[in-house]
Parts: sequence; C-alpha cells; structure tokens
Amino acid sequence: MISQFGSDHCRSRIRRSATAIADRRIDLMVGALRHQHREDEFDCVGFIELPLSIVARSGHPLCQREKVSIADTVEYPWIASRDGSPARLLFEKMFQTRGMQQPKIYWKWDARSRAAASC
Repeated sequence: MISQFGSDHCRSRIRRSATAIADRRIDLMVGALRHQHREDEFDCVGFIELPLSIVARSGHPLCQREKVSIADTVEYPWIASRDGSPARLLFEKMFQTRGMQQPKIYWKWDARSRAAASC
C-alpha cells in the first residue's frame, strides 16, 4: 500500500511538472525520462548516462573467472530495477543489442519506493 502511494504520488508530481513545462510556467526540468512521450510534446536531451554495475556475492562462481562476459551471466537469476525504469531499460538493451535472451529476473527493485517484489 505504501509502495503504491509513493509511486502514485511520484507520478502525480511528474504530471504536474510536465504540465508546468507545457504551460510555459517553467522552462526546464532535470530528471530520468521514465516513460514514452509524444515527440511534439517535449524536447528531451540525454544529459548523463550512468554506468551500470554487476554486483555478486563473494565466492559466486562468476567471481572465480578472470573475465566475465554478458553471455556468462544469462544462466543466473538477477535482481533488476522495476519495469520501465531507466536502469532496467539499459539492462534489457545490454542483452538485446547482443541478440541474447533476457535473463530470469528473480526480484524487481524499485528505488523510488525502496521496495522489492519477487517475480
């Protein structure tokens, strides 16, 4: 319930901000582009692309290797950001651009609400 409230509240604030830009009450907004928009609605320019890191427990089988490729990781379950988040889109793109299947997502993490859900 709290997670849903936080998510709804955040979406409401973003909608108000987008409306303020469209109404010319504010000029610019900095933030993560978390949804698709009509091209005639806003001009969005990528500002920073944050790197993603792979984190594993000490002693994980992949940690025993000298080099680890993206293909090596597919067979393991992952914890990933929620669907549609910028980090999740980058994560999915990492596999798609290599023509690889997406790995199994065991947990979805939502940093905005600090909540995780099993899949």
